[in-house]
Amino acid sequence: MASVYGSFSLGYNDLLYLDGTVRNDWSSTLPTDNNSFIYPSLTGSFVFSQLEAFKQLDWLSFGKIRLGWAQVGNDTDPYQLYKVYEPEQSYEGQASYGLPSIKPNANLKPEITSSWETGLNVQLFKNRLGFDITYYNNNSRNQILPVPVSSSFGYASKVFNAGKINNKGLEIVLNGTPIKNENFTWDATINWAKNKNKVIKLDDQVNTLSLSNSLVELVAREGESYGQFLGYDFVYAADGQRVVQADGTYMKTSQLVPLGSILPDFTFGFQNSFRYKNFSLGFLVSGRVGGKFFSQTYKVGMYSGILDKTAANNIRETGVILDGVKGDVTFHSDGTYAVENVQQNTTNITAQQWARNEYNGPTTFSIFDATYVKLREVTLGYNFKLANAKVIKNIGVNVYGRNLWNIYTKSKYIDPEFTSSGGNVQGIEGGNIPVPVTYGFNVNLKF
Repeated sequence: MASVYGSFSLGYNDLLYLDGTVRNDWSSTLPTDNNSFIYPSLTGSFVFSQLEAFKQLDWLSFGKIRLGWAQVGNDTDPYQLYKVYEPEQSYEGQASYGLPSIKPNANLKPEITSSWETGLNVQLFKNRLGFDITYYNNNSRNQILPVPVSSSFGYASKVFNAGKINNKGLEIVLNGTPIKNENFTWDATINWAKNKNKVIKLDDQVNTLSLSNSLVELVAREGESYGQFLGYDFVYAADGQRVVQADGTYMKTSQLVPLGSILPDFTFGFQNSFRYKNFSLGFLVSGRVGGKFFSQTYKVGMYSGILDKTAANNIRETGVILDGVKGDVTFHSDGTYAVENVQQNTTNITAQQWARNEYNGPTTFSIFDATYVKLREVTLGYNFKLANAKVIKNIGVNVYGRNLWNIYTKSKYIDPEFTSSGGNVQGIEGGNIPVPVTYGFNVNLKF
């Protein structure tokens, strides 16, 4: 990778500002005739609180409007252009190599993301209260993705410039100092963010791209938000009750159906810091609302009888009659169905049948709401002011703890943050190590 970068910054009378950058990259992972991509940015701001009319307002401390545009480029991983043998497990001491399952593409283009944003930043009452509102709109095109192809070609997929995705959203930060005097200060910050995502275009050959199907089908579909779960849902009678099969377990749909998106409705955070004389205390609470995730740990826990619910209410001794109805179900070729001759379910099944139905029955059993609220961090400190010291003027001692408390999780058994987030695959959990609680101690010296 080789790059050239330049920038400039202009200002006028503490009122108007203009900043710009331009960068050009040459990437060795792209074709030699198409390995250069340039991406500029331009940002302007207007500090309206500097106008004479606003300077007369005692309650307005600062006000700024900003508008920016930027374009960002991205290359790809090595060995995506031509066939390259990959090392495999040796055979009888002899080195072994094979071709990858993804067909390379010698005509790749760099990915380009164009974005613009606008915002308003205001501070009031001598900076005791303020807010910052940002709206953004991003469009990513020529995304480099593996698109499935017919296995008759000898490959499972081929690398294409497939994808145009739009992200737009709103971010709001509210900060304030509710209490401030000589001995005590309370500062607080609340942030809230919402992102809307839509797959505009994939490729002329496909309108649905599989991101993962090892545990559950995770796809990107044109016209929908990125990261939709596909799986088998319950079959429902006309009154909304679940349909039970002849063996007493829940029936599942004949085809894959949408089961929700990995994207949250919104995220938030609440940070507070308190100071009393030389003591300081702070804490951070954050969370997300909405979105779905899939848990393989839950599936295996039910199948093997490890989870506590597989032994609750003497179910292993007495069995269980599932809530639902029985009926004659007719599946149609388009995935729809009709349920007739409905009657209440009275079949008692063993705990093993019940638990394993959650493993190999409807996928919905293992799809959970990803809502959570957590106490992220707590800090406690004390400052020793050494007024007569010649070298060290101040010693600050702080202790902290992180990931201390899951205040609320919509899912009872699995922490939504255990889900993987590598590459394009997100929202899938499978045997991940829990987020550890950490404690620390630090000392700051001022000379």
